[in-house]
Amino acid sequence: MLGWIIAAVIIAALLAAGALWEKRCRRQDAAAYPCPGKMVDVPGARMHVLAQGEGPRIVLLTGWNTAVPSVDFQPLARELNARGFRVVIPEKPGYGYSTDSNVPRTLDTVVDELRLALREAGEEGPYLLLGHSMAGTELVRWACRFPEEVRAIYSLDAPAPMCYTTVPLPPLFARHIQRFQHFFGLKRISMAIPRFRKSYWKYLNQYAYLDPALLPIEKAMVIKNGGSHATWNEMKLLRENARVAGGDVPKGIPVMMFIASDTHDQRWDALQPTEDEFIARNHARTLIVEGMHNLQHFQPALIAQTIAADKEQLGL
Repeated sequence: MLGWIIAAVIIAALLAAGALWEKRCRRQDAAAYPCPGKMVDVPGARMHVLAQGEGPRIVLLTGWNTAVPSVDFQPLARELNARGFRVVIPEKPGYGYSTDSNVPRTLDTVVDELRLALREAGEEGPYLLLGHSMAGTELVRWACRFPEEVRAIYSLDAPAPMCYTTVPLPPLFARHIQRFQHFFGLKRISMAIPRFRKSYWKYLNQYAYLDPALLPIEKAMVIKNGGSHATWNEMKLLRENARVAGGDVPKGIPVMMFIASDTHDQRWDALQPTEDEFIARNHARTLIVEGMHNLQHFQPALIAQTIAADKEQLGL
């Protein structure tokens, strides 16, 4: 019995030391990596908006649980800037430099926050909208509610919204495991061991197109935002939000879908017939791009060039 008590005391002491160490490290991270864009207020949170370049505005919307979209999108943002676009990256609550939020993450709330953040940052529409992965629901809902603000939609390996009503979702209890790891410094320790990150690196193309100077920021934000209330509440409401988004984009708004070759080869059958129906009903163009789900890290130049080729047709 005494041995168990001693072990419990040692574990508690280690966890307490880990929590204090993690708190100190986060203060150091905040000082080392200041916010590069504008912080604006939305109900229940402060949102970070990063805008770069000159030209027609294209808004990049992140997929689920991306630690820091303003870094994650940089390979694609750089290519779009070079082709005459102003790239705007709003980071939702719980992502990147933005604060967390307890406001329920209904789809209309998310869209309203994005629109408000852009206006507060001085980035008025209309916009080209590009969304990665789960942000496909935001693309469709934004276009349906405010078609006058949307010139075109580009989905980056984003399934049709209704696909999310049937695909398997990660277990919600994983949030508590994440928060435990992050609070007590265990995540920071594991990220110092390269083999723990290899499975993650492959989806980011081994960071082939990302400036190495941004990697410490990405690491710091993985630790800061892991298990955030906002991101897991998004997952909790995903199926409901997918039904709200529906499957129809207003007529007159062109849709272009970039589909990762890995998705097409490995998972496409699971998305049919919902995906094919969405493509047909919205007269969407499709392009299979060599790479994995995070296409912004595999073929950024090809994606940017394809979007730039639409400028004349869109009257830009």
